Amino acid sequence: MNKEIKINPAKCTIVLPKGADGVKSFAAEELKKHLKLITGLSIPIIVNDEKKTEEVFCFMVGIPSPYDADCLRKEEAKYIVTDNMAYIYGEDKINSSNKSAQKVSTQMKYNRTGTLFAVYAFLENEFGIKWLEPGDKGIVYKPSRTLTLRENNYNWTPKLSKRAIRSNSWRWKYVKNRQKSLPVSMRISQSEAEKHAMNELIWLKRMRMGRNLILNYGHAFTKHWEKYGKSHPEYFAMSPDGKRYPYANAGKPDRVKICPSSEALQNKVVEDWSRRYDKDPERNKTINVCENDSGGYCHCAECLKLDAPLEKNEKFGEFMTDRYLHFANEVLKKARKKDSEVKTVMYAYSVYRYPPRKTKVADGVVLGFVPRLMQPLKELDGNYKKWGNAGAKEMFL
Repeated sequence: MNKEIKINPAKCTIVLPKGADGVKSFAAEELKKHLKLITGLSIPIIVNDEKKTEEVFCFMVGIPSPYDADCLRKEEAKYIVTDNMAYIYGEDKINSSNKSAQKVSTQMKYNRTGTLFAVYAFLENEFGIKWLEPGDKGIVYKPSRTLTLRENNYNWTPKLSKRAIRSNSWRWKYVKNRQKSLPVSMRISQSEAEKHAMNELIWLKRMRMGRNLILNYGHAFTKHWEKYGKSHPEYFAMSPDGKRYPYANAGKPDRVKICPSSEALQNKVVEDWSRRYDKDPERNKTINVCENDSGGYCHCAECLKLDAPLEKNEKFGEFMTDRYLHFANEVLKKARKKDSEVKTVMYAYSVYRYPPRKTKVADGVVLGFVPRLMQPLKELDGNYKKWGNAGAKEMFL
């Protein structure tokens, strides 16, 4: 049975490594905040090279146990409790820096926060803390004059590479417009909206949201017509009259469709990625090849050859998966001459959300899957299985 340890909160300290980064600093602040809720006492945070006494119980945040020789996996969280110390640490990586430790820790696209996850696991497992909703009023805890721990050795690594819930509800550019119809007395300020937004992001981190693979996605070609419309029309979809231009969607250039069979465009995508990769390999381990929204697909003979209609009279534009999968596969093949582990990211969305009929998904193509609204579960499950049968190994919803 694990030894029980009774701790006087008045004789505790939180210890950070010298030169602690934003993730570790915020993790220490979160630990301090929650321990104060439990005990009513503000436990000091010191730096590791400052003087400590043997009578003080130390919460060592971001400092690995000297007896732990294992290499940390991406986002791994650990804590080890001994009779006079709790080592609380994890794998952290900051690819997007900021002066604010909160912002560094809640930047989910680029930064990894294993130490922060370790603090949350420690608080949840050892003290029963729960977070029912964003903000302080959502924190559930049991007050206590003493802290009781048991000797323990805990570790956690996420099974999913990407864990996220899109959080835009408090972004000021949206709130500002939405509240114009409200009475002035019911409106909130920009600072209030930003506080709500940060509380939401922190709550998501408490729910262990994050990612250990930087996925580059979103409409990839919104500025291509502006850049290459005149010099490289072959990059773009051919209209039914044989011309290449934004022929649909009121001619909006940001909605222009690509020519998925265009080897010249495939080469250009790889060339542009290669330059970004040379500057920052970690943030460019995936290549965005997601098509822009709306219609106006390519009618050229080579793209039509890539399609796989079920019957001769199938309406053009109802099924476009194979041509876009071909594009993702080809870009991947070309890019892997430079980096054998790079991936491409394409949307399985709109008229290309359906599983392919003849083209196989190359190992390294990641699918951003957007199912039909309110699609029956049985049908949805069937689509997942068919994508898997076509070779898909990685998907995010």
